[in-house]
Amino acid sequence: MGYPKRYGGERETSIVTYDYIDIADGTGVVTYYGTQLQGASTSYALVTNAALGSDSAWTSVTNTSSTDILIAVFETSFNTPKVMQGTLIANIPASYDAVGAGPFRVGATVSVHHFDGTTETTIASQAGTTVSSGDALTEDEQYMAIPLPLTTTTFASGDKLRIRVHARRYGDGTCTGFIGHDPLGRIPAATLLYSILKFFIPFKITDL
Repeated sequence: MGYPKRYGGERETSIVTYDYIDIADGTGVVTYYGTQLQGASTSYALVTNAALGSDSAWTSVTNTSSTDILIAVFETSFNTPKVMQGTLIANIPASYDAVGAGPFRVGATVSVHHFDGTTETTIASQAGTTVSSGDALTEDEQYMAIPLPLTTTTFASGDKLRIRVHARRYGDGTCTGFIGHDPLGRIPAATLLYSILKFFIPFKITDL
């Protein structure tokens, strides 16, 4: 006996892919990568494809006193409604290469914003601990893992997520500070071990 054929009456549903799920929080986490784009003026984007190389793999500044290394807004827009809740983790690859003894430090402040086309609203902000040389080291590098507890926020279709990164080097004496932002992970030889800038972003799962 054959099986009856069914035509119509069925609907495709969109499949949402998460990098991991926190069942206790009811969230699915998606990894976004920060990257720099070409253009008339420097712009930055949030992407989910780690195979996309940044126009510049890192930003660096050499100076003899405290100075900004990077002030950038990484941005993406959503084509479907989403609810962002939980704690976002920002992984900032930072390094310094100094001439002579320190102390030298590299630090970053990260803020998260919802933009609806008219109004920008801050939903999280946090300063991370600094990469520090103590008094003797002339070179150091690490990932800063900065937790940002989010105000639960609904993003409508077309709304934008903006993540601001303000990185700065501190201390007197000649020093080069580096911040990486390359999904491919390219690095300058012997000065920056990491360059993949990552944001682990939690979204509410409605069907748990």
